[in-house]
Amino acid sequence: GDPSQADLDKLKAQFRSIINPLDEDLLLNDYADMTLEFAERLVAVNPDIEIWYSFPDMYVVTLADLYIEPFLEYYNYLKNNTDPQIWENNIKGFYWLKEDVPETMYNCFDIENLVDFNNAEVRAMKACNDAVHEDGKLTFWCPYYRSTNDTGKHIGFIANQTDIFDYVILQPNHVFTDGLDYNIDLIKEATLQNAVLNKSYVAWGGEKKSSTMVGAEMESQSNLYSGKDREKNLERYQAYVDAYQDFLGKYSIAMYYGERNSVMSETVFNQLKDFLAGVK
Repeated sequence: GDPSQADLDKLKAQFRSIINPLDEDLLLNDYADMTLEFAERLVAVNPDIEIWYSFPDMYVVTLADLYIEPFLEYYNYLKNNTDPQIWENNIKGFYWLKEDVPETMYNCFDIENLVDFNNAEVRAMKACNDAVHEDGKLTFWCPYYRSTNDTGKHIGFIANQTDIFDYVILQPNHVFTDGLDYNIDLIKEATLQNAVLNKSYVAWGGEKKSSTMVGAEMESQSNLYSGKDREKNLERYQAYVDAYQDFLGKYSIAMYYGERNSVMSETVFNQLKDFLAGVK
Protein backbone atom coordinates (compact mmCIF):
# COMPACT_ATOMS: atom_id res chain seq x y z
CA GLY A 1 0.00 0.00 0.00
CA ASP A 2 0.91 3.67 0.08
CA PRO A 3 3.60 4.66 2.57
CA SER A 4 2.13 6.32 5.67
CA GLN A 5 3.39 8.75 8.28
CA ALA A 6 3.60 5.80 10.67
CA ASP A 7 5.91 4.03 8.22
CA LEU A 8 8.12 7.12 8.03
CA ASP A 9 8.19 7.50 11.81
CA LYS A 10 9.23 3.85 12.12
CA LEU A 11 12.01 4.42 9.57
CA LYS A 12 13.24 7.46 11.50
CA ALA A 13 13.29 5.46 14.74
CA GLN A 14 15.32 2.70 13.09
CA PHE A 15 17.75 5.28 11.72
CA ARG A 16 18.22 6.87 15.16
CA SER A 17 18.82 3.45 16.76
CA ILE A 18 21.68 2.85 14.33
CA ILE A 19 23.20 6.33 14.39
CA ASN A 20 22.98 7.29 18.07
CA PRO A 21 25.58 4.74 19.29
CA LEU A 22 28.01 6.07 16.68
CA ASP A 23 27.75 9.73 17.68
CA GLU A 24 30.97 9.81 19.70
CA ASP A 25 32.97 8.84 16.63
CA LEU A 26 31.07 11.03 14.16
CA LEU A 27 31.29 14.49 15.69
CA LEU A 28 30.69 17.34 13.26
CA ASN A 29 32.69 19.53 15.61
CA ASP A 30 35.84 17.62 14.64
CA TYR A 31 35.21 18.56 11.02
CA ALA A 32 34.41 22.11 12.11
CA ASP A 33 37.71 22.37 14.01
CA MET A 34 39.62 21.44 10.85
CA THR A 35 37.61 24.03 8.93
CA LEU A 36 38.43 26.73 11.48
CA GLU A 37 42.13 25.89 11.37
CA PHE A 38 42.16 25.97 7.57
CA ALA A 39 40.37 29.34 7.49
CA GLU A 40 43.00 30.82 9.81
CA ARG A 41 45.80 29.48 7.60
CA LEU A 42 44.19 30.98 4.50
CA VAL A 43 43.75 34.39 6.13
CA ALA A 44 47.37 34.33 7.30
CA VAL A 45 48.44 33.98 3.67
CA ASN A 46 45.90 36.46 2.26
CA PRO A 47 44.18 38.78 4.77
CA ASP A 48 41.66 39.87 2.12
CA ILE A 49 40.55 36.38 1.09
CA GLU A 50 36.82 35.61 0.90
CA ILE A 51 35.90 32.19 2.32
CA TRP A 52 32.75 30.08 2.00
CA TYR A 53 32.15 27.59 4.78
CA SER A 54 30.15 24.48 3.85
CA PHE A 55 27.34 22.53 5.44
CA PRO A 56 28.08 18.77 5.45
CA ASP A 57 26.52 16.38 2.95
CA MET A 58 23.44 14.32 3.74
CA TYR A 59 23.05 10.73 2.63
CA VAL A 60 19.49 9.83 3.64
CA VAL A 61 17.38 12.61 2.14
CA THR A 62 14.12 10.96 3.18
CA LEU A 63 15.20 11.68 6.76
CA ALA A 64 16.53 15.17 6.04
CA ASP A 65 14.49 16.63 8.90
CA LEU A 66 16.81 14.76 11.27
CA TYR A 67 19.80 16.65 9.89
CA ILE A 68 18.46 20.09 10.81
CA GLU A 69 19.40 20.07 14.50
CA PRO A 70 22.99 18.80 14.08
CA PHE A 71 23.57 21.05 11.07
CA LEU A 72 22.43 24.10 13.04
CA GLU A 73 24.64 23.06 15.96
CA TYR A 74 27.53 22.78 13.50
CA TYR A 75 26.70 26.20 12.06
CA ASN A 76 26.62 27.84 15.48
CA TYR A 77 29.86 26.11 16.46
CA LEU A 78 31.60 27.55 13.40
CA LYS A 79 30.11 30.99 13.96
CA ASN A 80 30.99 31.09 17.66
CA ASN A 81 34.52 29.73 17.25
CA THR A 82 35.64 31.66 14.19
CA ASP A 83 37.89 34.57 15.08
CA PRO A 84 35.49 37.57 15.17
CA GLN A 85 37.59 39.56 12.69
CA ILE A 86 37.71 36.62 10.28
CA TRP A 87 33.95 36.09 10.64
CA GLU A 88 33.29 39.76 9.94
CA ASN A 89 35.83 40.37 7.18
CA ASN A 90 36.50 37.05 5.44
CA ILE A 91 33.57 34.66 5.80
CA LYS A 92 31.34 35.33 2.81
CA GLY A 93 28.70 32.72 3.55
CA PHE A 94 27.81 29.02 3.48
CA TYR A 95 27.70 26.45 0.70
CA TRP A 96 25.01 23.74 0.58
CA LEU A 97 26.86 20.54 -0.29
CA LYS A 98 24.00 18.24 -1.34
CA GLU A 99 23.83 18.61 -5.13
CA ASP A 100 20.28 17.50 -5.89
CA VAL A 101 16.77 17.25 -4.41
CA PRO A 102 15.46 13.77 -5.24
CA GLU A 103 11.92 12.61 -4.67
CA THR A 104 11.62 9.41 -2.66
CA MET A 105 8.82 7.16 -1.46
CA TYR A 106 8.28 9.33 1.62
CA ASN A 107 9.50 12.64 0.20
CA CYS A 108 7.49 14.47 -2.46
CA PHE A 109 8.10 17.79 -4.24
CA ASP A 110 4.85 19.74 -4.15
CA ILE A 111 5.03 22.79 -6.44
CA GLU A 112 1.83 24.19 -4.90
CA ASN A 113 3.82 24.84 -1.70
CA LEU A 114 6.38 27.49 -2.62
CA VAL A 115 7.78 27.70 0.92
CA ASP A 116 9.40 24.25 1.20
CA PHE A 117 7.53 22.13 -1.40
CA ASN A 118 6.60 19.68 1.40
CA ASN A 119 10.08 18.26 0.87
CA ALA A 120 12.29 17.20 3.77
CA GLU A 121 15.55 18.27 2.15
CA VAL A 122 14.15 21.69 1.23
CA ARG A 123 12.99 22.11 4.83
CA ALA A 124 16.56 21.41 5.93
CA MET A 125 17.93 23.78 3.29
CA LYS A 126 15.60 26.53 4.44
CA ALA A 127 16.21 26.08 8.16
CA CYS A 128 19.98 26.15 7.75
CA ASN A 129 20.15 28.94 5.21
CA ASP A 130 17.66 31.08 7.12
CA ALA A 131 20.12 30.95 10.03
CA VAL A 132 22.92 32.06 7.71
CA HIS A 133 20.86 34.95 6.36
CA GLU A 134 19.89 36.06 9.87
CA ASP A 135 23.59 36.60 10.54
CA GLY A 136 24.03 38.69 7.40
CA LYS A 137 25.90 36.05 5.39
CA LEU A 138 25.19 34.70 1.90
CA THR A 139 24.16 31.22 0.71
CA PHE A 140 25.40 29.29 -2.32
CA TRP A 141 24.33 26.05 -4.03
CA CYS A 142 25.91 24.31 -7.01
CA PRO A 143 23.63 21.43 -8.12
CA TYR A 144 24.31 19.21 -11.11
CA TYR A 145 21.80 20.10 -13.81
CA ARG A 146 19.52 17.98 -15.96
CA SER A 147 16.50 19.61 -17.65
CA THR A 148 14.16 16.89 -16.40
CA ASN A 149 11.14 16.84 -14.11
CA ASP A 150 12.96 14.80 -11.46
CA THR A 151 16.05 17.04 -11.37
CA GLY A 152 15.73 20.32 -13.23
CA LYS A 153 12.22 21.13 -12.05
CA HIS A 154 13.22 20.86 -8.40
CA ILE A 155 16.33 23.00 -8.87
CA GLY A 156 14.37 25.47 -10.98
CA PHE A 157 11.55 25.99 -8.53
CA ILE A 158 13.97 26.43 -5.62
CA ALA A 159 16.11 28.93 -7.56
CA ASN A 160 13.31 30.80 -9.34
CA GLN A 161 10.58 30.87 -6.71
CA THR A 162 12.37 31.04 -3.32
CA ASP A 163 15.13 33.08 -1.72
CA ILE A 164 16.72 30.14 0.09
CA PHE A 165 19.93 30.71 -1.87
CA ASP A 166 21.62 33.92 -2.95
CA TYR A 167 23.52 32.06 -5.67
CA VAL A 168 22.59 28.92 -7.61
CA ILE A 169 25.41 27.91 -9.95
CA LEU A 170 24.52 25.08 -12.34
CA GLN A 171 26.89 22.20 -13.14
CA PRO A 172 26.69 21.33 -16.87
CA ASN A 173 28.58 18.00 -16.37
CA HIS A 174 29.22 17.94 -20.15
CA VAL A 175 32.91 17.16 -19.76
CA PHE A 176 32.14 14.20 -17.49
CA THR A 177 29.03 12.63 -19.03
CA ASP A 178 27.89 11.73 -22.54
CA GLY A 179 24.70 13.28 -23.85
CA LEU A 180 24.83 16.56 -21.94
CA ASP A 181 26.18 18.83 -24.68
CA TYR A 182 22.84 20.70 -24.67
CA ASN A 183 23.55 21.83 -21.11
CA ILE A 184 26.31 24.21 -22.20
CA ASP A 185 24.02 26.54 -24.15
CA LEU A 186 21.02 25.98 -21.88
CA ILE A 187 22.99 27.05 -18.80
CA LYS A 188 24.51 29.95 -20.73
CA GLU A 189 21.02 31.23 -21.49
CA ALA A 190 19.92 30.56 -17.90
CA THR A 191 22.79 32.77 -16.73
CA LEU A 192 21.90 35.53 -19.18
CA GLN A 193 18.23 35.40 -18.16
CA ASN A 194 19.13 34.90 -14.47
CA ALA A 195 16.62 32.05 -14.20
CA VAL A 196 16.86 28.25 -14.29
CA LEU A 197 15.31 27.09 -17.58
CA ASN A 198 13.76 23.88 -18.84
CA LYS A 199 14.80 22.28 -22.12
CA SER A 200 12.43 24.62 -23.99
CA TYR A 201 14.33 27.57 -22.51
CA VAL A 202 11.37 28.55 -20.33
CA ALA A 203 11.80 29.41 -16.64
CA TRP A 204 10.62 26.69 -14.27
CA GLY A 205 7.53 27.91 -12.43
CA GLY A 206 6.85 30.76 -14.82
CA GLU A 207 7.92 34.29 -13.96
CA LYS A 208 10.96 34.34 -11.67
CA LYS A 209 10.01 35.65 -8.22
CA SER A 210 13.29 35.24 -6.35
CA SER A 211 16.36 37.45 -6.07
CA THR A 212 18.64 34.42 -6.51
CA MET A 213 21.56 34.92 -8.90
CA VAL A 214 21.84 32.05 -11.41
CA GLY A 215 25.15 31.16 -13.05
CA ALA A 216 27.32 28.54 -14.74
CA GLU A 217 30.15 26.32 -13.53
CA MET A 218 33.40 25.66 -15.37
CA GLU A 219 34.39 22.00 -14.99
CA SER A 220 37.56 20.01 -15.53
CA GLN A 221 39.90 17.56 -13.79
CA SER A 222 43.20 15.98 -14.67
CA ASN A 223 42.14 12.33 -15.11
CA LEU A 224 40.02 13.33 -18.12
CA TYR A 225 43.13 13.98 -20.20
CA SER A 226 45.31 10.94 -19.58
CA GLY A 227 43.51 8.21 -21.52
CA LYS A 228 42.00 7.41 -24.89
CA ASP A 229 39.31 10.07 -24.47
CA ARG A 230 41.81 12.91 -24.03
CA GLU A 231 41.03 14.73 -27.29
CA LYS A 232 37.28 14.31 -26.90
CA ASN A 233 37.43 15.71 -23.39
CA LEU A 234 39.63 18.62 -24.43
CA GLU A 235 37.02 19.50 -27.05
CA ARG A 236 34.27 19.27 -24.45
CA TYR A 237 36.19 21.55 -22.11
CA GLN A 238 36.68 24.05 -24.92
CA ALA A 239 32.89 24.24 -25.28
CA TYR A 240 32.76 25.63 -21.73
CA VAL A 241 35.43 28.21 -22.56
CA ASP A 242 33.65 29.32 -25.72
CA ALA A 243 30.32 29.67 -23.89
CA TYR A 244 31.40 31.18 -20.57
CA GLN A 245 34.66 33.11 -21.12
CA ASP A 246 32.82 36.41 -21.49
CA PHE A 247 30.96 35.87 -18.19
CA LEU A 248 34.03 36.63 -16.07
CA GLY A 249 33.49 39.80 -14.09
CA LYS A 250 29.94 40.20 -15.42
CA TYR A 251 27.86 37.19 -14.34
CA SER A 252 27.88 34.62 -11.55
CA ILE A 253 30.31 31.81 -12.30
CA ALA A 254 32.07 29.06 -10.33
CA MET A 255 35.06 26.92 -11.21
CA TYR A 256 35.62 23.24 -10.42
CA TYR A 257 38.98 21.88 -11.55
CA GLY A 258 39.24 18.83 -9.33
CA GLU A 259 41.12 18.25 -6.08
CA ARG A 260 44.54 19.68 -5.23
CA ASN A 261 46.66 17.31 -7.32
CA SER A 262 44.34 17.81 -10.29
CA VAL A 263 44.69 21.59 -10.20
CA MET A 264 48.49 21.28 -10.09
CA SER A 265 48.67 19.06 -13.19
CA GLU A 266 50.08 20.90 -16.19
CA THR A 267 46.98 20.58 -18.38
CA VAL A 268 44.47 21.70 -15.75
CA PHE A 269 46.73 24.42 -14.33
CA ASN A 270 47.09 25.93 -17.80
CA GLN A 271 43.35 25.65 -18.44
CA LEU A 272 42.62 27.57 -15.25
CA LYS A 273 45.35 30.14 -15.88
CA ASP A 274 44.18 30.77 -19.45
CA PHE A 275 40.54 31.05 -18.43
CA LEU A 276 41.28 33.52 -15.63
CA ALA A 277 43.43 35.58 -17.98
CA GLY A 278 40.13 36.91 -19.32
CA VAL A 279 39.36 38.70 -16.03
CA LYS A 280 39.49 42.44 -16.59
